[in-house]
Amino acid sequence: MAVEPAQDGGETLTPTDILKVFDRAVGEFAFVSTYDFDPRFFESRVLGTRGFGSATAIVVLMDSRRYADLLNRGIDGDLFNRRYLVVPVRHTAGVFHPKLYLVVGKSSAVGLVGSSNCTSAGIAYNLELASTFSTRVDDDGVPPSSSAALVKKVYEAFRTFSEQNVAVGGFVEQRVFEKAEQEYPWLRKDELDDANDGNVAFLNSLERPLLEKVKERLDGRIVDKISIISPFHDSDLRTLSRLASEWPGAELEMVAQPKYSRLPTSPLASIFSSGLNGRLLAATTPPGRRLHAKALAFRTDAGTFWLMGSANATEYGLGGGNTETGLCFFATFPFESIFEDQQVTLAEIDPEDFEPGEIEEPGLETTDPPSREIALRSVVLMEDGTLELEASVKRDVTNLRLAIRNLRDEFMSLSVNVSLSATGTARANLESAQIAQIERAAICELLAEYGEDRLSSNPVALVQLNRIFQKPGNSGNRSNPLKKIAETGEGLGKYVDALGHVQEVVEFYRQTNIRFNDGTQGRSGRGSPIFRSRDPFVPDTPSGWGSIAVGGDVEELRESIRDFVKRHQKQKLERHFKRGNINGLENFLDIFRTTNSELLKWHSRLSETGDPIVPYGYVVPMILKNIELLIGAPSGEDERSDGFIGAIKRNLQSERELVLARLENLQVASMVRAAIEAALDVRENALQLGQRDRWALRKLRWVDEWTAANALERPTHEEIEAAILEYRPRDLAA
Repeated sequence: MAVEPAQDGGETLTPTDILKVFDRAVGEFAFVSTYDFDPRFFESRVLGTRGFGSATAIVVLMDSRRYADLLNRGIDGDLFNRRYLVVPVRHTAGVFHPKLYLVVGKSSAVGLVGSSNCTSAGIAYNLELASTFSTRVDDDGVPPSSSAALVKKVYEAFRTFSEQNVAVGGFVEQRVFEKAEQEYPWLRKDELDDANDGNVAFLNSLERPLLEKVKERLDGRIVDKISIISPFHDSDLRTLSRLASEWPGAELEMVAQPKYSRLPTSPLASIFSSGLNGRLLAATTPPGRRLHAKALAFRTDAGTFWLMGSANATEYGLGGGNTETGLCFFATFPFESIFEDQQVTLAEIDPEDFEPGEIEEPGLETTDPPSREIALRSVVLMEDGTLELEASVKRDVTNLRLAIRNLRDEFMSLSVNVSLSATGTARANLESAQIAQIERAAICELLAEYGEDRLSSNPVALVQLNRIFQKPGNSGNRSNPLKKIAETGEGLGKYVDALGHVQEVVEFYRQTNIRFNDGTQGRSGRGSPIFRSRDPFVPDTPSGWGSIAVGGDVEELRESIRDFVKRHQKQKLERHFKRGNINGLENFLDIFRTTNSELLKWHSRLSETGDPIVPYGYVVPMILKNIELLIGAPSGEDERSDGFIGAIKRNLQSERELVLARLENLQVASMVRAAIEAALDVRENALQLGQRDRWALRKLRWVDEWTAANALERPTHEEIEAAILEYRPRDLAA
């Protein structure tokens, strides 16, 4: 839900797809501040908008502790610090918690202040509240002063936040903010004070807590009702008590979602029984969706005064413990109207009957990582090939070196000896051949010896200034995920997970087709094996997909996945089989792996009843069908079919060596064995067999006999394990 407040007091309230807000402007500079950040979602969805996709400079500010967690879990984003810059921001007491978005371009600027983290849950899945704003820029490069004021204040907040990172704040100032103001002089800071805010004011908690600023702007008006939406509350409800004390006589109306909102019920019951005029409304949302909105609404004789933003109704949020932001404004619409068209129902409930959630408020569960003997703060690869780093070393170590590892690689690609200055900085010049080893987003660590001990630093992501902050299309690192999916199926699983909501996924499966290609488009892949496990380190269950409600949603999802697989079998794989063109083998294997992966992924994910979204009775026959279309049915079951590879061999009877070389090059034997092993694992677990039975052993013998009949080497255990990574669920948390 988004509100577009106006300086003159007018406003609109509409259900909004946040991603469509970013399509309103063609951006040159784009900014995000967020507590949590999902690179996979950002690259799949946000970079696909007009505002972010066209921007030269993109800066993402996030909480430093969440940044550390992100690196320790494993970044899932090829463009991290390569197309966009991620800056960790430290907050001393609580956490860095603002949720701001701003896109600035030649003809317009658009932004958003709200409760949405830059994650699939925050933008595509949760029920959130946001205030959007925009301004047009005339031909002289000047926007209307009334609408520009808000843009400029949000822009200044980004600048102030970035300065809190002493390691990279300097070059962000120089390479982003100074350039932005050269391009758009109207962004420069001038005499912008609260007196010029009009109806709308942008607030942050850097100088004073938000609640103090709200009280100041209410300016002594009589408040007869305060409505509160917040997923988190203090354990002793001190903030609620403070609201009651600041505005005595006002009714307190609280909205919370059972089993999600962290609301202590016993203190609330005590407060209500003490004579306070208050009530608790339980929010029922569409299945699986969480009410993550944060807002205070003060009903006065002049209308409803709103604070919408990032702050929970807690001491951390409203009392100054965290870095928070919000917009405040007077509006004519009543509090209840924000739930219209959202399929949210409210029902009054006794506090003792409310079942609270268990997730802790950000800040309470967050602790600093353990102190290290070597602390790495930043590593920057400059345009001239110079590495610049900042670090601190507490001991007199030897053999200090910087290790650089490409994302998803098991081993480091580079190791460079460095010597720290007294100020904790170091420089090293890389040769062009060394720079060429950095192929995508990269992680850096400092390594050293202290006596017989081997020490290592915390990881940081390499900032690749040799690639970042360049015009899209010239940097060589942009990609269209939908184009990749259409051509090869690669990235389909990531894209689906980034969609965040069941109905979006259902529609995606219904409408998406991987392109049929039997070589006419020139995708040969010669020269190196095509098989690679598609990012085996991707979390298996991203935020929002932990449990899907039983009913129409899960049935629709199951059928859309089944139809997606059957459609590709009928329209693509069977067509390849009929044509028998060796140039189509790579495309066949792309579809083979993608459909198998989707079946197995959704089998590993459960509905609320604990049952797989796609049961084994779907998974096993469909994977077996894929294998049969590739290598033919088992002996004695269907003598008429020898599969796509058999059709290729018939068409190339005099070129057996060519066919064999192609099968080896594409590692087909490993792929087939991995697929049958994965299918048999599903069946064995579903039937609780404990071991391979006679039926399963016949299927394995079928694959082994085909491998031998085609003069292929039987894949080793290591090769099978490497191939099966594509199908094996991961245990990492999202």
